[in-house]
Amino acid sequence: MSENRIDYRRIIESEPIIREAVTIAQANAQGKNYWLICGALYKLINKSLYGTKVNGILKENSDVDFLFESLKPELATRNFDLSKSSFGEPRLKRGKLQIDLVSLGNSTYIRKHGLKPTIESYLEGCFTNVQSIAFNLVTNELVGQGIAALRSRRIEVTNIVELECYCKMKGITPKFYLDKLSHSLDMNIE
Repeated sequence: MSENRIDYRRIIESEPIIREAVTIAQANAQGKNYWLICGALYKLINKSLYGTKVNGILKENSDVDFLFESLKPELATRNFDLSKSSFGEPRLKRGKLQIDLVSLGNSTYIRKHGLKPTIESYLEGCFTNVQSIAFNLVTNELVGQGIAALRSRRIEVTNIVELECYCKMKGITPKFYLDKLSHSLDMNIE
């Protein structure tokens, strides 16, 4: 199937939990662009391509992450509790659904390396090829090497330093993290 023939917006909005999260993200976007990122995105696309079970999202215990050029100064919480993620970014939570709102300029990798706050800089900091994926909710463009990784069914570490830092912060080993990722996508680690 050609990548141009896949309607990623339809895939994303076919899930009520994700559709609600996108509405919340839209209400909080101030800049021109904002993206759906991380597990919710790559797991949904993997499910669409291969029919694999989607673990950890699309249920009440969902975690949905968005990246913004800029967030509104006053966040629209819409019956969600507002708190902070472990990275200091705004987190909206209701029950077991949490929505993380990450500003490009506050991205840990971008700040740590003094990079220009662009989607490309953000994707460069992703631990694996499959996680290097973002869907622009304004232009409906899918960017990053994640789609090629999903198509090849191979997970490769692309930023070992960031992976090790993250795992240390979470108190887990990189092997544990990668095994969990591999299992959740039914893919192999290279």
